[in-house]
Formats: sequence, C-alpha cells, structure tokens
Amino acid sequence: MFVHVAKEVGETCSLPPIQRLDLLVRDWQLSEAYGADAGQEYLKDITQDLADSAEQPLVLGALRARGTRCYLLPHPGTGFTKSRAGTPGDMDEDFRQYLCDYVTSVVRSAGTHVRTDRAGHVLTGAQLAARIKDVSRYLKTQRYDFSSPVKMAEAFAAMRKEKNSKAVEAARREYEQFVQELDRGHQSINCCLRVKPEEMKRRLEGKRRELLTHCQAQLWGEDPQKQAALKVLEQGLAGKTSKFLTAYGQRFKEKAVRLGLYIGGSVLAVVGAGVVAGISPSLVVKVGAGGLVLIRRMVGRWMWG
Repeated sequence: MFVHVAKEVGETCSLPPIQRLDLLVRDWQLSEAYGADAGQEYLKDITQDLADSAEQPLVLGALRARGTRCYLLPHPGTGFTKSRAGTPGDMDEDFRQYLCDYVTSVVRSAGTHVRTDRAGHVLTGAQLAARIKDVSRYLKTQRYDFSSPVKMAEAFAAMRKEKNSKAVEAARREYEQFVQELDRGHQSINCCLRVKPEEMKRRLEGKRRELLTHCQAQLWGEDPQKQAALKVLEQGLAGKTSKFLTAYGQRFKEKAVRLGLYIGGSVLAVVGAGVVAGISPSLVVKVGAGGLVLIRRMVGRWMWG
C-alpha cells in the first residue's frame, strides 16, 4: 500500500515514486550482525525472495532502487522496555551505539539528497511546493474517494487527465492567437507580399515546435499518457496550420495578381532592392514568348512609396 500510494502521487506530480527509501529494522535477533553492512545483506536476501516469488513487482522495484538502504538494530534490552522513562541510560550498550551510528549517518547524508523529477532534473523547493499545491488544490475542489487502492488510482488518473487536458487546451489557444495575429498583420498588399508562403510556413512550424515542447513539460503521468495528449495537440495544430497556409497562399497569389506580378506560377521580386532598382513609373516587362505585364504609373508610385 505504501509503495502504491507513492507510485500514484509520483505519476501525478511527475516525480519519482520514492526519492530515497531508508529501511530500519528494530529488534533484530536472527544473527549477531547489526548495522548498515548487515542491513544491506539482509536487503539482498529479501529482494531475492521477492524476485523468486514475482508477487510484489512494485515493492521489488522500490527495494532494488539505488537510493534504498537497510539498517539492522538489536533489541534495546529489557531495562529499556521495562523502564517508564525510556532514557538512553536504560538501553543496552550495543543498542545505544548502533542507534547513535544510525542517526549520525542519516543526519550526515541529508544534505546530499537532491530532489529531482521523473526526468532526473533537479527541483528547487519552490518547484516542488508548486507541484504539491497543484495536487492539494485539486483534492480540495473535487470529490475523490480513497476507500481502496483502486478508488485512489481512479482519482489520481482523473486528476492527471484534467491537468493534461488543460495544458493541451492552453497550448491550442496560444497557437490560435498566434495565427490570428499573423492573419491580421498580413492583410494589406504591402505586408502580405513581403512574406512569402514558404516563410510563413517556417514561422508557424517554429511556433508549433515551441508549444509542443512546452506542453510536454507540463504534462503529468507516464510517457504513454503524455504521448497520447501530445498527439491530440499536434493533430490540432497541424490542422490549423494547413488551413491557414492554404488561405494565406491564395491571398498572396491574389494580391500578386492584382499588381500584375504573378507570372507562370511564380512571383516577381517586389521588395527590398528589387523595389528600388527594378520598378519605376510606366514599366513594361516582357515575359517568355509573348506575355506582357504592364505596371501602371500609379502602381509604380505605390511600390516606390
């Protein structure tokens, strides 16, 4: 149950299920060996027994983790168990020494354990607190049932689904706003003809990759769950991109035709140095075997301006 809860919370917050597992075995009486070394040998035996039985895969994974250790403490002695005060002076000497060694090792190692996420990236205290608050906020505002492991798993699964849906929707809205801004900013002939459809496609692709990367970092759960959410987002962005590029390509062609600059499937250069060097009032351009394009005086003045 302990490992199952850790797994559910870890998946929901994109954290390792257990940062560090420290097993302390009290009243050890199966041998005269105590301490950290004896604990690690005992841990190996228990792990092997679980591997042979194959009954507890979650527990086996936790015990095999690199940060897991085990420490064996002897019985504190009858003087301690019968004492009402339970002071260190009532303990047997060997118990007191091993207890002191254990506490000292824990304190010394505390500063070496760095919090990380499931990808192995270091987390600051503020980042960790934000993830805990997200879960706490959800549990305060939603109905949930932890009456059994199954109910708990369902509650956290619903939490992850809601979180991922919001992340995908936020990315979709941001992309839609980005496309609308591009659309409004390239309605005029001047602005439209300065950005060819190929360049517009590159801008959209760059924004799309940026949003997918950002959204992926916001998603909760295992990789299959994240990939499913990203696939939905990617399909939506691709559809929006295709629709806009089709409309923009048609707009670009129409505006070029209005100026007499669209010839045989291509567009004459009308910006930058081409404007200054190639267009003047009353210009006639000969094209191919007989096509003539006349740019009127008023158009030449507009382009020069």
